[in-house]
Amino acid sequence: MNLVVDSNIVISALIKPPHVIAKVLFNQLGKHQLFGPSYLFDEVIKYKHRILFITGYSESEFQKLLYHLLKRLHLIDGSLIYDINYKRAFKLINSIYPKDIVYVALSLQMHYHFWTSEKNFIAV
Repeated sequence: MNLVVDSNIVISALIKPPHVIAKVLFNQLGKHQLFGPSYLFDEVIKYKHRILFITGYSESEFQKLLYHLLKRLHLIDGSLIYDINYKRAFKLINSIYPKDIVYVALSLQMHYHFWTSEKNFIAV
């Protein structure tokens, strides 16, 4: 299965490695191709200190886990997403969660499901 993955899924996998989300991301990638916008990496780094605090990871442990995870993700430059898909995504979710417009636009463009933990997306 091909999926566009939200940064909250990646962060969850880093915080809870034994959790089901982490198992899917780290261990079952022969079954899943995972995609995200290129700035997903920046979003994860933005929360690095919080992740380190919650988990107690050393800097080295964090870098190893992040590297292991990100080498399995296909990161797509946002400039490759067509404007029409940004417009469609804007109409769908701007009032719900505007920060994820690029994820939804990528999902629309690639015709893949969007994997997020945002509860408001169930209705979209």
